[in-house]
Amino acid sequence: HGTLGSGRSSDKGPSWSSRSLGARCRNSIASCPEEQPHVGNYRLLRTIGKGNFAKVKLARHILTGREVAIKIIDKTQLNPSSLQKLFREVRIMKGLNHPNIVKLFEVIETEKTLYLVMEYASAGEVFDYLVSHGRMKEKEARAKFRQELRERVLRGKYRVPFYMSTDCESILRRFLVLNPAKRCTLEQIMKDKWINIGYEGEELKPYTEPEEDFGDTKRIEVMVGMGYTREEIKEALTNQKYNEVTATYLLLGRKTEEGGDRGAPGLALARVRAPSDTTNGTSSSKSSSHNKGQRTSSSTYHRQRRHSDFCE
Repeated sequence: HGTLGSGRSSDKGPSWSSRSLGARCRNSIASCPEEQPHVGNYRLLRTIGKGNFAKVKLARHILTGREVAIKIIDKTQLNPSSLQKLFREVRIMKGLNHPNIVKLFEVIETEKTLYLVMEYASAGEVFDYLVSHGRMKEKEARAKFRQELRERVLRGKYRVPFYMSTDCESILRRFLVLNPAKRCTLEQIMKDKWINIGYEGEELKPYTEPEEDFGDTKRIEVMVGMGYTREEIKEALTNQKYNEVTATYLLLGRKTEEGGDRGAPGLALARVRAPSDTTNGTSSSKSSSHNKGQRTSSSTYHRQRRHSDFCE
């Protein structure tokens, strides 16, 4: 199932006192006195997904006020093969920068636990929408279908609902084919008649990943005001580390709920970050900026993957 999420978080940031407290709790994986539990720079809010060996928590980044989803994985419950698959998933997520894929911000690892800090898609799941509202009309489903265009596990057998139009049935039969060599390509699907009803003149194009943007002076200045040094910011971004520095930079680049400028109001308050020699994050990151001028197969609804999908 996908999510019906803009992935946007509220731009209402925490107060100075909560930021200061969060800074003191930075790099801790525990509970701060008289506060909710913390993981690094994140205040845990509530559980939004569960699996056999993992759970997903809604959390708030203390320095920016941005909401994130944190996947908490118990490594002790995984066998070597599962651990290998887990770290492969992390490597793949580090290389992905697409508006329909949940963005990875930071990786925090301890001896027994792995924390993956990801983008939070807040508008719910497609499955929940269907349960509440029933089946979508084809016009409504078309918009979702144009974004996802992703394959499911194919068994070669399926039932076509009686209410489905001939054109819609035709495209389903073209890509629900077991043999990949006989399956229509994404380029062919993008040019299909049913896909483009009502979208004449708006040609779908394959998504082009935007160039990395690690030189945003506004975000860097805000981070300097938070207490980060220019040297550590440059080092983290240049080496694309998925640590707290890169995470803060990326989160400052997320759009506000109103779609305005990057960062929440008042983020330039100085020295909210206490000195520390500890670093929790690992590896690298890419910018989340996107080419707004190009219309792609991932336009209106964002982040089509459920957070619960990460709990398998």
